[in-house]
This record gives sequence, structure tokens and C-alpha cells, in this order.
Amino acid sequence: MKKHKILMAPMEICGIMLKLHSEFEAKGIPHDFLTFYEYMPAGENIKAYESKKLKKYYRIVEKCRKYRSQDRTMIVRLLQIPEMIQVLKIFIDSLLHYDTFIFFFGIGLFYCTHYLRYIEELEFFLYKLFRKRVVMIYFGSDSRPPYCGIFEGNTEQLYEQTKNKAKMVHMHEKYTTIIGNPAASQFHTKPFIAYNAIFPIIGEDEIIEKDRISEKENMIVLHAPSRQRWKGTEEVREGIEKLKEKGESFNYIELSGVPHGEVIKAIQNADIIVDQLYSDVPMAMFATEGAVNEKPVIVCGYYAEYCEKEQEITAPVCFISQKQWEKDLQRLIHNKEERQRIGQAEKEYVINNYLACHVVERLLRVIDGEIPEDWIFDPQKSGYIWGACNKKSEVCQKVVALVDAYGLEALCINKKSRLLNRYKKLYFYAKRKGLGR
Repeated sequence: MKKHKILMAPMEICGIMLKLHSEFEAKGIPHDFLTFYEYMPAGENIKAYESKKLKKYYRIVEKCRKYRSQDRTMIVRLLQIPEMIQVLKIFIDSLLHYDTFIFFFGIGLFYCTHYLRYIEELEFFLYKLFRKRVVMIYFGSDSRPPYCGIFEGNTEQLYEQTKNKAKMVHMHEKYTTIIGNPAASQFHTKPFIAYNAIFPIIGEDEIIEKDRISEKENMIVLHAPSRQRWKGTEEVREGIEKLKEKGESFNYIELSGVPHGEVIKAIQNADIIVDQLYSDVPMAMFATEGAVNEKPVIVCGYYAEYCEKEQEITAPVCFISQKQWEKDLQRLIHNKEERQRIGQAEKEYVINNYLACHVVERLLRVIDGEIPEDWIFDPQKSGYIWGACNKKSEVCQKVVALVDAYGLEALCINKKSRLLNRYKKLYFYAKRKGLGR
């Protein structure tokens, strides 16, 4: 194995960076990490492990952010100048001291301050010029087109966000090794590493033994959406109410906006996990945390019918269409043996594939360029257009609005991709059915 000195930055999500740090440290691999942003925070203790050397620069960035408001005032712009200077210092120091960079959520260091965002490609060009290894990890919403993903705004904003995201993906294809979600590859033009070939990642401390679980009077069904609007929480509530009206007896617990540790405790005390209704990945982080604790997990999404055809790596969770989830939940409520069978299969799958030690071994192979063919996904073979976090009708509305205003080119899909024809057919179908705005 080659020697590396690794920097991870700039966004933490669900404690992934902290878990990688712990395993790198256990293996004696020189590394540092620095977080500018946290999505679903890992907890306050993450700050104790960040790079002390880079943190001295970042303290000024924190102060600048603390004292400026979101308003576009002169004070805001002035404070962004020392912030930019410190980010540049972090970049130069990093360029001199690390040979490998692992970036999360589709952003590098320049993105983290206003003025440097305009020259973001320069950062990645310099990494390539200085022969640095760069791995970019996408989690879905960071690379998925806004018209089939998370978006709120008018058609002009939809167009701008679509162009910017496509430009970002193409830039990363040029300079980095991408790990991403096959179902969110609409903008991709080159093969990349499938996310589930490497991630998600689980720490051994997240596994609870059965003899530590106390018996409960009523069964617990848990739903813990990070963002309720996009996870189908309203529909989950309606489905739960329907089952209770039919006489089903169970406790429904819903958690949102709570610390990650509290979610883990709730998972360990639950009997069945309902992840989300509009997912395009069979096993995201919350589903994995449920699986490793031997809880049967229900995940819904339009990609369920494509997953086994397009990906060689599939997880044993209940990845089903939205029409099935209430029946599957009812079935699991009444069938203890089935809950145990699914839970055991999920746990075995996660322990064999996604413990931190396995993930780091695969990630080091990626850094060294030792990538097996079965990890690679070719976006030109994808036929999936529905994305995630939306109903089909919502995707139709956004596609129609975008194409009516700016033409088919506004979708930013590779002309050689069969996806363009699929979106074209979707557009004309939606127009005939009056599904546009």
C-alpha cells in the first residue's frame, strides 16, 4: 500500500468524516480534516479532532461569518475579504503538505468563501498541476438535476441552478475521481465509481447487541427525516393514520432536527424503520444505521424498479415502490419471523461491507487507482429520469417549465445519452396531459 497524507474537507455529513478519521488513525495513515459546514451534525466532539494547523486560519473565517449578516451590505462584502484571505492560506498550506484530498458534497475549499467561488475551477486545476490525488464524493442532491431533485424557486432560478450544477459535474469529471450515486448521474458524461461500492460507513460503536434491548409493550415504527418536505413525511403520516384506522396497534415515532446521537438511540429502540418515500438509493445513511442494528428498513422510490437492472451492488433492505409501503409495513407488523429474517440479512450485509475498516480499505484502493470494474457505473447506460424527493407530477411540471422557457438544451443532458430522448418523451407526454405549470 502506498503512503499518503490525506486532507478531508469541507463538509461533514452524518459523521462520515469523523468515522473515516477514526479508521485512518487506527491504521496509522497520516491525515487531517477540516469542516466548514455540517449537514446532520456528528456532534460537538468533532471539533476536537480537526486539524490544529489549519484551524488557526479557520478561526478568522468563523469570526467573519459570525459578524456578518445574510444581507448584501458593504459590511458583508468587507468581512468576506479577510475570510477569503484565510481560505487561500488554508489552500496554500494544504497544497504544500498533503498529496491526497477527499472532498465531500461536491465542493472544494474555494467554494467556502464568496469571492473564490468565481474561480473554483482554478483550485482543481492547481491540484492536477501539482499532481495531487483528488476524490470527490457526491451524496445525491449535490449532483442531481434540480428538475428531478430538491428545488424551490421560479423557472429562471431553476435554469440557473441546472446550468451551474451541470457545469460543476463536468468540471469535477475533468479533475477528480468521482464517487457518486448512479441514479443521480443525469449530468455525468464519463463513468464513475458507484457510491454503494464504497459507502455508506458504519462505526462499530453504532452496533447494539440484542441482549441490551429491553422488551417493549408496543411495537415502535420510526421515521426520522432530515428534511420532511423531501422525504415524503406527510405521506408517511397519512399512511400511518390509515393503518391505525384499520386497527393496527403500534407506536409511531417521528424525529426531525435532533442530534445524530438521539437518532441512533431511537433506532436501537425501534422495531421497524421507515426511511423515506422518494429515495433513489437503496441504502442511504439512515437506512444503514437501522440495518446494522438489525431493524427491517422500508425505503421507497421510483428507482426501485431500475436498481437491480442498473447496479450490480444491491442491499437486502425493502426497496420498493411508494404503492407498496403500507402493505409491507402491515406485513412486517404481523410477522415477527420476517422482521428478524430481514433484520439479520441487513446486519450481515452491512457488517460484511460497510464497517469503517472495509470502507477505508476500498477508499485507499480508489486513491491508489486500483479500481475493480464492478465498482464502475457508466452513466450512458442509465435510463432513470425521476430523481428523488419528488412525485412524478412534480418532475413533469419542472421539466415542462424549463423546456417551454429555454428549450431542451436547458436540461443540460448529454446529446448522446438516451436520457435526453426519455426526457423529450416525458415533456411531450406531460404537455398532452396538461401536467405543466
